[in-house]
Amino acid sequence: AVAADQNVQSEWRMAMLFDMNRAVIGTAIFVVLAAPVWADDCTQPMAALMVTAKTPYSETIVFPGPDGKMVTSHMVQTATSKYVERNGNWTSMPISSADLVDTLNDEFKTAKLNCRRTGTEQVNGQQTAVYTVHMEIGGTVTDGTLWISAQNRQMKSDTTVNGRRFTATFDYEHVQPPAGAKPLGQR
Repeated sequence: AVAADQNVQSEWRMAMLFDMNRAVIGTAIFVVLAAPVWADDCTQPMAALMVTAKTPYSETIVFPGPDGKMVTSHMVQTATSKYVERNGNWTSMPISSADLVDTLNDEFKTAKLNCRRTGTEQVNGQQTAVYTVHMEIGGTVTDGTLWISAQNRQMKSDTTVNGRRFTATFDYEHVQPPAGAKPLGQR
C-alpha cells in the first residue's frame, strides 16, 4: 500500500511537472492579485497562460530520462481531466483546469517573475511572440522561453527546472482524450 501511495504521488508530481511550462510564466489574474514580485513584459505571457489553461489542448513533451536519453511523452488536458502518457501507457487524472489554477495560485503568492519579449518566430506555421521568463518559487528556479500565438495561446515552451530541460509543443485542434486511459493509481 505504501509503494502504491508513493507511485500515485510520483505520478501526480510528474503530471504537475509537465505543467511546469505553465509555471514558468504564472497565471495572469491570480499572480497579479496575489501580489508577487514580477517585472518587465509579463502581462502577455500571463494572459496567454490563462487562455491556454481555459482551452482544451494536447501537448507533446520531450525531456531527459533517468538514463540521460531523451523521452517523448504526451498529455491531453480537458476542462475536467488530465491524461498523461508514459512509455505508451495512458493515465487519467481528475485534474481540471480550475484545479491547476488553484494550485498555482497558492504557489505563486510568493513567486518572483521576470519576463522579456525577445522577438518573433514561426511555430507550426503560426507567427508567435517569443518571451524569456525567469521565475523563483518555493526555492525552485525556472528559466524558459515561451512562444505565444496571435490568438494568445501558448504554442511552445522550452523550460529548465533544476537543471532538467523540458520542451513542449501545444496543439489546440487535435484534442482527444485517449481511449483506455487507466485512472491514477490503477494498474
